[in-house]
Amino acid sequence: MTDFIHHYTDIETLSLILKYGTIRFNRLDRVDDITEGDSFKVLKLAQFFFVSCWTYDNNESISQWNMYTTDMAGVRISFPGKLFNYLPLKVPPEYEVVKSGDIISAIPFERMFTDTHMVLPNFFDEKHFERKVDYVDDFEERKNNAVKIRPQRGRL
Repeated sequence: MTDFIHHYTDIETLSLILKYGTIRFNRLDRVDDITEGDSFKVLKLAQFFFVSCWTYDNNESISQWNMYTTDMAGVRISFPGKLFNYLPLKVPPEYEVVKSGDIISAIPFERMFTDTHMVLPNFFDEKHFERKVDYVDDFEERKNNAVKIRPQRGRL
């Protein structure tokens, strides 16, 4: 693994990254690779997951240029491998949250809740928020073994 992580994008997106100092995450059902959200066909969960596509590969990739730039024109930006700054989550006192210890987050509290979305703080450490994708040959089998959907029999 390298010390840098790379992102292919067009000039317009680079301009927004530099202007706002942020990286945009896309809904999984709205990324260029339409197969990315297929893993949740039955549950239709892709609309609830947000992703940003990066690579650790130091070698240039024609397929990455093709998939993430317009007409294969754009830039490849590189950042240190640890892209996010995890800090203790500062919940405003008016929310009267009772907690023990620090909740670590890469997203500040004020950016978690807006009129259009809510990000649940379920990433109490880095491995829950950012991680390398594990590409496997037996994806369907692994998915089917990880998610079980059973008919509901009755409520107690």
